[in-house]
Amino acid sequence: MNNNKQSFLTPAGAGIVLICFFLPWVNYSCAGEVKNYSGADIGGVTWIVFAAAVIILVAHFLLSSAKNSGLSMPVTLISAFTGLGVMLFKYLKYADAEKGPAGMIQSIQYGLVLTIIGFALVIIGAFTSRKNNT
Repeated sequence: MNNNKQSFLTPAGAGIVLICFFLPWVNYSCAGEVKNYSGADIGGVTWIVFAAAVIILVAHFLLSSAKNSGLSMPVTLISAFTGLGVMLFKYLKYADAEKGPAGMIQSIQYGLVLTIIGFALVIIGAFTSRKNNT
């Protein structure tokens, strides 16, 4: 495993995703009632985002050794892009305002933005760690 600062990007990004999964992702307002939903509140297929972050951490700490270093990057990248894909799917499914009830306003909250940033750190960390190991 690398001992430089870049080797911490992947687990730090995955940690951010794990924490932000429980922070507000979207805000709905209808008829004066406001409700925030986290990734956990949305549930269903969204739990794949949480599972992806756990897999990334496991891959980083168990597969980053010298004999398994070739497995860490593919597992990390597949998990990160799967998590981002689920988020994009859910966003596209609910982004169309015409599908919601009249008067409903949807806004993106900081938890969703930080989750995306966490996955970006994971991806950057995977590529920089790979570059430094060769």
